[in-house]
Amino acid sequence: MKQKLFFLALTLFIISNIKLFGQELCQTPSQTNNEFLNKSALLRTSSNDNSYCLKVYFHVIRRSNGTGGQSVSAVNQAFQILNQDFNSHNISFSWDNIIDYIDNTSYYDSPGATIYSINSHQDGIDIYLFDDDTDSSGGAANGVGSSSEFYVTGSFNQPPFQSLSTSRVVSHEMGHVLFLWHTFRGTNFPQFEDGDFCPELVDGSNSDICGDYVEDTPADPNMAFNIDSSCQWLGSGTGANGDSYNPDEQNIMAYTNVCLILRIFKVYECEMP
Repeated sequence: MKQKLFFLALTLFIISNIKLFGQELCQTPSQTNNEFLNKSALLRTSSNDNSYCLKVYFHVIRRSNGTGGQSVSAVNQAFQILNQDFNSHNISFSWDNIIDYIDNTSYYDSPGATIYSINSHQDGIDIYLFDDDTDSSGGAANGVGSSSEFYVTGSFNQPPFQSLSTSRVVSHEMGHVLFLWHTFRGTNFPQFEDGDFCPELVDGSNSDICGDYVEDTPADPNMAFNIDSSCQWLGSGTGANGDSYNPDEQNIMAYTNVCLILRIFKVYECEMP
């Protein structure tokens, strides 16, 4: 576990929140050993105008014979997406333009968290990109705010069948590294379990201890991809206090569908008390 990056991640979460993409594609562990989560005061301190530059390392997994894997242009695009999505929050990423190629058919054929131990670094965030043509599609960070590596693999399974490595899934997983949770955290859906059962109330009155811990994000009962072609939630329901849910379909930490990936990326700053 990279402690320096962990505390930097906590600091970055304190100063800002970013709307990031989340889908079933995300397989980030729902439980992390993180005693900061219930210390809501730490997450509600005043913002600051400091700028942060984080070093990233890109790894491309290929077959043992050097075939397959992401192209140089795809890696460059992933890097550009990260800076595009985070720059407005005074967060930028630095990369030395060197790609670490991991030529191992066993890893190539079985994308997963075992890759985190390969050629990792203590002074930056390791990004592992698998091929688009894999049996599994998704991404996962090594916990939420508890470590500094993530992987992305495969493509969307519906038109336009975009590569996940060149989509904002990379920003979503980076969000997990920087301490951002899914919007529906605490709903404890059996199929999408995401933390202890502590759903956010619609009026946000318990947002400092439940849900995604962010007051500005509307309570999300877990839209679970029940979204139409215009990105409108097709579901309904009421929270524990009887108020009707009105989740934000464009918050890309939510579980919505592929159409959000193709929209202009929306961000906002937390309103700090």
